[in-house]
Amino acid sequence: MQRFSTCGLPSPRAKIDYLKQVLSSVFTDLDVEPDVPGEFDNHIRSTGLGSLSIAHAVSAPARIIRRHGVAAAGEHLYFLHTQLDGRMHAVQDGREGWLEPGDMVLCDTAAPYDLGLSGPSRTLILGIPASELRRRVVAPQGLLGRRLQGAAGPMRMVRTLVTEVWEQADGGDGLSHPVGDRLGATILDLFATACHMQFGAGAEDGALADGHRARIRRHVEAHLFDPELSPAAVAAALGLSPRYLRLLLAGDGEGLTAYILRRRLEECARQLHDPRHAGRSVTELAFACGFNDASHFSRAFKARFGRSPRDYRQDPFAVA
Repeated sequence: MQRFSTCGLPSPRAKIDYLKQVLSSVFTDLDVEPDVPGEFDNHIRSTGLGSLSIAHAVSAPARIIRRHGVAAAGEHLYFLHTQLDGRMHAVQDGREGWLEPGDMVLCDTAAPYDLGLSGPSRTLILGIPASELRRRVVAPQGLLGRRLQGAAGPMRMVRTLVTEVWEQADGGDGLSHPVGDRLGATILDLFATACHMQFGAGAEDGALADGHRARIRRHVEAHLFDPELSPAAVAAALGLSPRYLRLLLAGDGEGLTAYILRRRLEECARQLHDPRHAGRSVTELAFACGFNDASHFSRAFKARFGRSPRDYRQDPFAVA
């Protein structure tokens, strides 16, 4: 059993830096944005569960952010979060939901996601290799960012088993590898069964389209700052026809061109507010984020945020 805590570290910055190192080693590369840095603390206990891992995290209010997809050489993991105390706002792949105690959400490290912890929070996190999950769940992409209600219905069985397995693991020095491996496989089999019971054949019918939509978003995130990125370039890179690509995204209410522009503007806004980029000009940041026309960038930024990039840089929280 591994144990980590930020208590006793000398400053908010030291706590955040240490926690990011811990999150990277236990989970994946994540950013941390505490609601109140001076009052922030986090405690994590983690152990293996065969090819899976299970961890218990206690945190003050904060945002936990996966900004980029998994590196080519990194392990592709899914995380099943079970909320024990406090509320969590989960966002991934265009879906979002508020988790109450007992609810669960699935996140994929191959794409960005955002977890907002509202109030003091306790969460169980099951780390699952992508190959293990995909052998059992036909369309995991359709679950990402979706609130899986654990108070009733099929998911209640999963929530109960995950909680009881953690209690067994936490009661001593963890579980032996053979026992942990069998329990991990049992959890995954039960999760797959609960998904089929709750979402039925409809989830399977939509597996191909969900997979394509996830591939499109991940390709955009991986090439967001490439000025040549366009719907035609995305379609060609993924082996899809431009017409089929448009049909896939028609239900989202936002075309791919608008999505690319919005994401570039959001990244520019984040960098304008980041002290690490204070020495770079607005134009330099715009070009680094994939824009090739300063005037077009300024107009689009003002239309999105209500102020010019320079005004936003001086005070990003001012009301336009």
